[in-house]
Amino acid sequence: MKKLLLALLLSSFALPAAAIDAVNPETLCERFLKDADRQSCRQQAKKLDLDWYAASVCALVDSDSEFMSCWQDVNGRHYSPPDLVECVTEDMADSERRDCLKRISLKNAKRDRLPASSPAAKKPVKKEYQDMKIRR
Repeated sequence: MKKLLLALLLSSFALPAAAIDAVNPETLCERFLKDADRQSCRQQAKKLDLDWYAASVCALVDSDSEFMSCWQDVNGRHYSPPDLVECVTEDMADSERRDCLKRISLKNAKRDRLPASSPAAKKPVKKEYQDMKIRR
């Protein structure tokens, strides 16, 4: 019985993190009912530089206009997925969720915290490692 309670307790902490999946932003455009709105959304998704994790958090925004504004907020920014957990609470209003995304952005983070896909995270290989020879 204790093991069951412990398992339930530990799984309850893992639920918010599991709710954030990296999703191609173009697939989030299916929320729109009109074809014209969907097409406009897809064009925005192709044009903007969206972090897939942050875009999936934007999908939790209820209002369609706030959803597109959320995309503008996260455009060009990078996020650490574990930090996004605080932006997925169910009782958050749309404006609070957008403010949360703005606050936890890694835009000004140290270089070593940026994701590997970030252009700023690419470091040149040191010459000393290139010249090393294997000796037997």
